[in-house]
Amino acid sequence: MFAPALGATTAVWLMLAPALNLESGPRATLSIASGVVAFVLAPAGVWSRAARVATAWLGLALALVNFVLPCSIEALASLATCATVSRDNRSAI
Repeated sequence: MFAPALGATTAVWLMLAPALNLESGPRATLSIASGVVAFVLAPAGVWSRAARVATAWLGLALALVNFVLPCSIEALASLATCATVSRDNRSAI
């Protein structure tokens, strides 16, 4: 039950990171989009194994974005932390 709550909290952070000027450009768009998807999938992960798997894949995609899109060190840390938290949903599988 803790993993979905943590996933939903991470989703809210992802959606608000562009408003805090941590993300900009395509990273901001990706951050908001992944936050919305995670916000839907995290609570659904309580009952659905597929939702937990999809959230874990979303976390992996966020982690890989850090290697592709340039940004500041703060934005790297923000997205890496969110990716780790989202990826930890795999333990609930």
